[in-house]
Amino acid sequence: MSSAVSSATPVLEVESLSVSYGSTPVVADVSFHLRAGEKLAIVGESGSGKSTLTSAVLGLLPAKARVAGSIMLAGEQVLGATEKSMRALRGRVVAYVPQDPMSNLDPVLRVGWQVEEAGGAHPSRGTGTPRSRAIAAMKRAGLSDADERFRSFPHELSGGMRQRALIAMGMINAPRVLIADEPTSALDVTVQRIILDNLDELVAESGTAVLLVTHDLGLAAERADRVLVMHQGRLVEEGRSRDVLVAPQATYTRALVAAAPATRAGSNSPEADDSRPVALALSHLSKVYPARGHGRRRTPPIHALDDVSLTIRRGQTLAVVGESGSGKSTAAKIALKLLAPTSGRVEFESTDVTALQGRELRTFRRKVQPIFQDPYSSLDPMFSVEQIIEEPLRAFGLGDVRRRRARARELLDLVRLPASILDSAPSELSGGQRQRVAIARALAPEPEVIVCDEPVSALDVLVQANVLDVLRQIQGELGVAYLFISHDLGVVEQIAHEVAVMAGGRVVERGSTRDVFARPQAPYTRQLLDAVPGRALLKERQSADDRCSSVS
Repeated sequence: MSSAVSSATPVLEVESLSVSYGSTPVVADVSFHLRAGEKLAIVGESGSGKSTLTSAVLGLLPAKARVAGSIMLAGEQVLGATEKSMRALRGRVVAYVPQDPMSNLDPVLRVGWQVEEAGGAHPSRGTGTPRSRAIAAMKRAGLSDADERFRSFPHELSGGMRQRALIAMGMINAPRVLIADEPTSALDVTVQRIILDNLDELVAESGTAVLLVTHDLGLAAERADRVLVMHQGRLVEEGRSRDVLVAPQATYTRALVAAAPATRAGSNSPEADDSRPVALALSHLSKVYPARGHGRRRTPPIHALDDVSLTIRRGQTLAVVGESGSGKSTAAKIALKLLAPTSGRVEFESTDVTALQGRELRTFRRKVQPIFQDPYSSLDPMFSVEQIIEEPLRAFGLGDVRRRRARARELLDLVRLPASILDSAPSELSGGQRQRVAIARALAPEPEVIVCDEPVSALDVLVQANVLDVLRQIQGELGVAYLFISHDLGVVEQIAHEVAVMAGGRVVERGSTRDVFARPQAPYTRQLLDAVPGRALLKERQSADDRCSSVS
C-alpha cells in the first residue's frame, strides 16, 4: 500500500451517481473521490453495480441507461459529454485494464502492434517512435524480452504475460486514472503477486491513481489504501482497507469476510482418513511433448509430467495445487482418459484405464465425470437446463423419458436449485447457478469420482462459498470422491482432505491438508502460501473472532 496519498484536488469525483434501466435501479446514490497516487478498491459480488459504475466513469453506458448525478474526471464533466470529448479523455486521462486478456486482445494481431496502437491514440503523450514507446511500455509492465514479445501473438503468451500486455496498453499514455477490472482473478497467486507488485511500482513512479475493481476482499485490503463495499447498487461501507477487513461494520461486509477463502494453517480442513479404499490411482505418470520445428526454431521436448503419483480415496477430496504450467491440468486430462500418458498407469477398480476401449471405456466414463472451470462455456447454450442434465443419461442409455425428467428434478434439488429453471437456457442463469447445473450434470450418471478443474475460480466469494457447500454436502450424502484442481489455496483449505503440490511437472509435497498448510516443508509450498492476498490480515481477523468466541 502507498504510504502517503496526495492531498491535492481529486482526479476523480463521483457525486450522487444513480443509474437505472427503465424502472430497475442498478447504481443508487453513490459518492466517492480518488486522489492522485491513491489506490481505491471497489468490492462486491456480481450484480452489485461495480461494472456499471466503471462504465459510467469511462462514458461507456448504453444509450438506454438513465443517469443522474455528477462524475468529474480531471476537472471535466463526464455525464453528458460528447463521444468526441470522451475519446480525448480515454487513454490520456483515464485508462482501462479489463479482466480477461485472451478475449480483450485481438487474436490475429501481434501483441506489440496492439500496444503501439494504444499509444498512437495520443502520440503527444510520449517521445520516440511508436514502436520504441510500445516496447518501453511493455518493459515497464514487466514483460521480459519485450523486443521479442513485441512480435508475438496473444496465444503465444502465458496468461500472466497477456495481462502485462494489457497493463502496458493502459499505462502507455501515463493516464491520471487507471481502472483495473479484476486484473488478476484468473491468475495463480504467485503470478498475481508479481503483476500486482509491478503495477504498484508503475503507479508509484507515475503518480497515477488506481481504481481497483475486485470481488476479492483480501486482495483489496492488501493492495488498496481505501475500500468501498457495494451491495445491490449501493455503497454499504467505506474506509481504510485494513479497517474494513479486520473490523467490518456492515452486515454484508461481514458476510464477505466470512466467505473469504482464508488459509489459516489448515485448521478448517476436513480430516483425512487413510483407511478408506482407493477410488482412483495415478501411478508414475510421465507426459513428454516431442520437440517441434526445425533448425534454430526447433523447440526442445516439454516434460509436462515427471513421475507423478496421486491417490484419490472414496468419499474424500484430493486437491492438486500449483501455478500454471505445473502439470495440474495435464494430470486431470490423463485421469479422465482425455490424454494418453507417455508412461505410467491410471487405475480404477484395479483396471488400467489407459488401455480401456469400447464398452469398458464407456463404463469408466460413466463412473468418472468432469466439472469444468468456466460455467459460461461448458454448458451448451442451445440446450435447456433439463436437456443439459439429462444429456449424460441419454448418452449412457439410462432410464426412460419420465425417469430422466424425475432425475433432473432430483439433482436440481440436490444442488439447491428450483425445478422452475428446468426450461431455462444457460444465458438466463447467474454464474453460480450455471456451475451448480454443471455439478448436477456430472452427478446424473451416479459417478464414483468427479474431476473438478478449477470449478469455482470464476465465481464471486459468496457464490463460491455456496458452491463449495454444495460439493461438500454431495460428498457427505453420496460418498463421491473428488480430484480437485485449483490454484486457490484458500478454497483448497476448505474442501480438501489431502493436497498434492505440483511444480514443474513434479509433486514437490503431499499430505493431509492440515499438515501441509500448518507445516509446509517444500520452499515452493511456503511461497504459494505467502502469496495468498491478504492472508495475514485475514488471519488477524480470524484471531479476533476466536478471542471474542472464547470470551463469550
